[in-house]
Amino acid sequence: MPSSPPIGRTSASETWTSIINYLLPQSGVTANQVVAAWVKSLDTPSGSFPSNESQTQADLESIAQNLHTLFPNLQLAYFATTIYGGYGNGTGSGQQGEPNSYEGGFAVKWAIQDQIDGNANLNFNPALGPVLAPWMSWGSYEWANGLLARGDGLVWACAEYLDGIHPNTLGREKVSNLMLNFFKTDDTTRPWYLDPTKLVLLSSTNLAFGDQVVGVASIPQNVQVTNNQALPLNITSISTTAGFAQTDTCGSVVIAGGSCTVSVTFDPATTGAYTGSLTIADDAASSPQVVTLSGTGIASAAPVVSLSSASLSFTCPGYWHQQRCPGSDIDEHRNRRLSRFRYLR
Repeated sequence: MPSSPPIGRTSASETWTSIINYLLPQSGVTANQVVAAWVKSLDTPSGSFPSNESQTQADLESIAQNLHTLFPNLQLAYFATTIYGGYGNGTGSGQQGEPNSYEGGFAVKWAIQDQIDGNANLNFNPALGPVLAPWMSWGSYEWANGLLARGDGLVWACAEYLDGIHPNTLGREKVSNLMLNFFKTDDTTRPWYLDPTKLVLLSSTNLAFGDQVVGVASIPQNVQVTNNQALPLNITSISTTAGFAQTDTCGSVVIAGGSCTVSVTFDPATTGAYTGSLTIADDAASSPQVVTLSGTGIASAAPVVSLSSASLSFTCPGYWHQQRCPGSDIDEHRNRRLSRFRYLR
């Protein structure tokens, strides 16, 4: 659903009314069409940990119940925490400084744990009783300890904030990318968020080889395979049908956003038309990826001999002052004269 102001604890609060009566219609959506929700926990608790986050946990569980009441077809609710708030400490904003930003993650954890543990007030499974809430799960976890990088390298710099608490344009872009990456990679969101026909992109879905002499392999034709997902593509096998062969640079894994090349040749064993396929089996929802192959085997033609000319004529340069060619009578006469000079020595 569209982003909204802070949500009230009861389904009758004006915030929920604003979402249903204004935000959804502006997006061309009705309450009955909403099937998934993204909830960002931004409470500013009072007291000390852990009791302060217990109240936030209760608020999140009430929100889950309100989501089910107001959006009867909603199935999934994802709960995300806030970003690092340490740059706001001492500014007097009173909002989500540290350690509140970090501790807020426990409220999300405990609410989800309640549902996992079978809390009847959060039941989502009709086989276990009345459904009172959607299925609850973590969204993207956006907290990192300032400039101290967490395991995946995420950091938060002061330059990404407006006031030490709220992200500026750079910070909002980072938050958006974390959210989008979650939708592209999480097992529960990928099937409905990504277009299954575009998870793996092929540069061509049809290769036509035309006529090819039997027993002679054709020049290779290439297909580029691109992993259009935000996670690795695991390849199980790449194969072709009879009459065609392939080599590839894909290996067993294509990295997120990466590409590899499959080279296909046509090598007919007999004359006649061939139709076949190149099949790539992988772990994408669109697997297998298939390229149609075609070609025609032809017999080897008899060699054709042709002559550039039907007749040949030869010329020779002048020999002494005579226009004669070697081997003529003038040469014979010269040779006899030279032999006489040898006897006169």
